[in-house]
Amino acid sequence: MLEFLRRHELAVFLHLVVVISFVFTFGVANGVIPMSLFSYGRFLLLGIAVFVIVFTFRGIEGVLYVVRPMLVWKRPIGWYAFALLLCPLFALVFLAGYGIVTGRGLGLIELNLNVATRFDVLIRLAFGSLVGELVWISYCLRKMAGRSTPYIAGLVIGFYWALWWYPAVLTQIGVLPGLNIGSLLIAQTAVALTCSFLYARTESGFLVFIMQVIFQITLLVLPVAPTTGGPTTFLLFSIAYFLFATALFLVYGPKPLFASPGRAAAAARAETI
Repeated sequence: MLEFLRRHELAVFLHLVVVISFVFTFGVANGVIPMSLFSYGRFLLLGIAVFVIVFTFRGIEGVLYVVRPMLVWKRPIGWYAFALLLCPLFALVFLAGYGIVTGRGLGLIELNLNVATRFDVLIRLAFGSLVGELVWISYCLRKMAGRSTPYIAGLVIGFYWALWWYPAVLTQIGVLPGLNIGSLLIAQTAVALTCSFLYARTESGFLVFIMQVIFQITLLVLPVAPTTGGPTTFLLFSIAYFLFATALFLVYGPKPLFASPGRAAAAARAETI
């Protein structure tokens, strides 16, 4: 049995964390678990789960496997600009275009720094983004390398990432009010694709961590979230971001987007990082 679980380590982990998320979130929603534990508790459980899995199957080397990409930070300054500016610039362009189409011009572009500048909010965002990078990119995405292309890996990880968030959306605990599962799935898949693209090019978990933090801050500062721009705006933004992420792969690679495991491995080896 242990050997079977070891061979299917990633599948075991993905389904385990979804189950844990459902149990924990509904425990909070029904008063079994204190609400005060939710903000950090869900991420702590996610992080603990990945380290328990890798340590059980691969010992300390498994733990180092997950942590190592976060230590990769010496990359060209252009990639730091990419991680810092991609999402806010895209959101600004989206809002400008959406405003022109709907006849509101640039009036949609309004900055709200009230929440994003709070220290406690920034700490929560940084902690959640750190755990997210370690789990979904450093572990899950890399485990899929060689089995699929980075694009397919991003799609799969985005699906499970959204599924992990699903209980919070159902109970409307710890998520942006008005967020629905459809928009969540598209937005989270788009985030996973951009993370996959950046990691495929840099192999730096640190850069991916930065980009995740900036994405969360962008949702708080610019009116593209359901709470500030409305559910329709967020849905359209999510679709546009997903299409943009796909375009990054189409134009810059790694290509092909869809391939058998053998061809995916060959393509990955042929790419210059």
